[in-house]
Amino acid sequence: MTGLLAGMLCLLAQAASASTLFFEDFKDNGANVAPGLLQYNWDDANHDMVVTETRTGELVEFNTTANGWHFNSYSFDYPASDTLTWDASQHQYLQAYFPWKNDSDLIALQAKIDGGGITGDMWANRLDNAQQWYHTQPTLVDVNAMFGLTGVHEIQFRFFFISTQYAADAPNEHIVEGTWDWVRGGMRAGANINIAKYCVGWPAASGDATPVRCGFVGPPDGAPTGTSHPTLDWTAPAGYPDVKYTVTLSQDPHFRGPTTITVHDLPHSQLTIGPLDLGTWYWTVIPVNYDDIAGQDMFKGMSAYWNDPQYYTYYSFEVDSTVPTELSHFVFE
Repeated sequence: MTGLLAGMLCLLAQAASASTLFFEDFKDNGANVAPGLLQYNWDDANHDMVVTETRTGELVEFNTTANGWHFNSYSFDYPASDTLTWDASQHQYLQAYFPWKNDSDLIALQAKIDGGGITGDMWANRLDNAQQWYHTQPTLVDVNAMFGLTGVHEIQFRFFFISTQYAADAPNEHIVEGTWDWVRGGMRAGANINIAKYCVGWPAASGDATPVRCGFVGPPDGAPTGTSHPTLDWTAPAGYPDVKYTVTLSQDPHFRGPTTITVHDLPHSQLTIGPLDLGTWYWTVIPVNYDDIAGQDMFKGMSAYWNDPQYYTYYSFEVDSTVPTELSHFVFE
């Protein structure tokens, strides 16, 4: 992006709450994340796991097999080569947002604690929204309860994915694929977690999450803006007036790639941003409370229950002019 835009983003961003021990936005960089690791391959055939495509916050691998069903999984570590100091008297919660994991079956949280081996039952330490397989909102977990922590510890977290998908055009190629958006952790013991509430247990037919998310206002969905400096506008989530906002927009409908822009810690429910390149831009907002607990992102719809990105629909607008908003008002009024 241009220097003007970069400067504006710096002015808009505020310092994160002191209670947050760590926060990693994988759209921005993800530099502290270890590469994806092949964990298991359970089949009777020879296999060759090759990383064919990696992007920030995304891993796609192909495992070529001779025949038969098999089971694959991979993980990534955070931080990549260090540990986080975790004081259980001060830190309790971790949130992670995995917008989709394609045809994977499980996301779990494990950890290396005080230099020991990996610990945590991947079947019990679920990170798929309390078994909400829709993945429409961030997962919140009590790290102290999950790992039985008291006192001060050095921790490296491991996020564990399982996949059972075959390549449609090559049945003998097994795809291990998933995305992650952000991870934040170390929110204080006693934090107000109501903004992250969701159903517990396997979802019934009507068992979708109980989201706290912002309301869409504008610009008009899918319409041209007449300016390269559009104003994004949304409403505060009902019952949560004291929140800040994370806004993401991109020319990729799933918020990946170099056009993706993320602005953190906005104090107001409006953002004028630009200059933006011509074309379609998609955008979403996540509310975050004073304890750094996040609600659900603002998406327009979801056409199916499974976690493939094609099922998510976000609000969009069309940048059809390079004329700044102020100049367009001067000329046409």
